[in-house]
Amino acid sequence: MLFIGNLPQSATTARLADALRLGHEDAHRLRIIRKPGRHGGVQRYAVLQVRTPAAANRLLGRSNKIKLNGQPLELREFCKRIANNERRALNWRSKTWPHAERRCNERRCTAGERQAA
Repeated sequence: MLFIGNLPQSATTARLADALRLGHEDAHRLRIIRKPGRHGGVQRYAVLQVRTPAAANRLLGRSNKIKLNGQPLELREFCKRIANNERRALNWRSKTWPHAERRCNERRCTAGERQAA
């Protein structure tokens, strides 16, 4: 999968497929995604599911020449982001919780923890 960023507001899948010189079959694998931005705007990017690694390498090879409405596009390999907290320590499961337990009535608590609370 390829990530296509820096899309102008007027970008459509047909115009983007023409700029990337995709065939009719590959144009159906192209999706433009719009998400609300952090500062109130809208983030636009596209994802292209390429059939073969060779086709992806060809597109990445000429990525610095691809423009849409005079605006250069950013092409790179698509990396899924993990929704979990990425700032969490790698060994967070093995660390003990330093604070008092708040859920003392749950079945997970031992008898000693129930009496302490």
